[in-house]
Amino acid sequence: MAIPFDINEFEAAGACVFLLLFIVLVVVNGRRMRVLKKWKASGSYAVSGESETLPPLSVIVCAYAGDAETLGRNIPMLMNQDYPDFEVIVVDADNDDEVSDALTRLAIQYPSLRSTFIPQSSANVSKKKLAVTLGVKAAKNDFVLVTSAACVPEGGLWLKAMGRHFDSGAEIVIGHTVVDPSCDLSFGRRYRSFDRLAEAARYLAAAARGNMIRGNGNNVAYAKHLFYENKGFSSSLNLKYGDDDIFLCEMAERANATAIEISPESILTENRADYPNAFKTDKQHRYFTMRHIHGGMKRLNFESAAFYAFTFLALAAIGYAAGLYLQEFAWMKSVIVGGGAFVFWLAEMLVFISASRSEAKILGERRLLFCLPLFRLLRPIVNAVITFRASEAKNYTWE
Repeated sequence: MAIPFDINEFEAAGACVFLLLFIVLVVVNGRRMRVLKKWKASGSYAVSGESETLPPLSVIVCAYAGDAETLGRNIPMLMNQDYPDFEVIVVDADNDDEVSDALTRLAIQYPSLRSTFIPQSSANVSKKKLAVTLGVKAAKNDFVLVTSAACVPEGGLWLKAMGRHFDSGAEIVIGHTVVDPSCDLSFGRRYRSFDRLAEAARYLAAAARGNMIRGNGNNVAYAKHLFYENKGFSSSLNLKYGDDDIFLCEMAERANATAIEISPESILTENRADYPNAFKTDKQHRYFTMRHIHGGMKRLNFESAAFYAFTFLALAAIGYAAGLYLQEFAWMKSVIVGGGAFVFWLAEMLVFISASRSEAKILGERRLLFCLPLFRLLRPIVNAVITFRASEAKNYTWE
């Protein structure tokens, strides 16, 4: 059927770019959702018949000042995991008296619980990196699972859900952690939920495709030999952070295979009283260390740039259509150009909303709706501000 109006080269080029961006964005959002849904489709961990192939695990728990009460609540959940052979090693990163007392009491209840601490003289080294290093060296088993004292599993199958992948050849397993809603009740909580979901969905889907970007340092397991072959954190010892992005990316290059684990049993809940402030600080540190990952910032910015370009072209098409009507009274062309641009933009946004809500359901995050378009528009701007501030923060160990 012939088009009832003329189209010049400028209009044709704009339409082609607009449609190309539409296809790219729909494919990116749809593929990410499908990847997560595929891993989710593997289902909850089946208890029967799999314990015989589960390898021994060493669970490394990083504890800090103020975690004494949290340890009292969470360690019993770890010690009572339904797993054939595992050990729990708590590393007191701050050499805190209250944490030490709590561990002494817990050791009476759980004689197999092991603990160590970081001397106060190690002030110029990243506490998290040093804690993990001490934990790995103390571990008796060939596979380690790193978490935090502030994180707790929902049930007794966490170790089975994470450990089952090692039997199938994986050497790194990336898990997921959600934040306890009671820890984030202040202004901006919905945006923080959106940002946390967007980030987690992005790096989990990438890891599932064999393209490691980062992981969650509070729920990650790997073969111990990878740690030694990578010489631990030697390449990023000058940085305060990077334990869950630079380090994991380096190990992924040596690993035979990487798996993600997002079954309900594997997801940890993090309870941090200072979460709103920690969220901002963690974002700044992560965006700084992202510069040290090959291609990290390019992958991070591509989707945002494509969406902004798509939105700009949609607005430009609507404005152009209005100009055609006012100047040439070409109402049919105006309606098709402007209306078509709006319909395609709305369709892409609906795909994004649907994918985002599906990802939230898969990962156990808050399912947002009406605020999603606004947050999507604001997130690149917020990230740009955070990236700028990250360059001014104290990111090196000597600062």
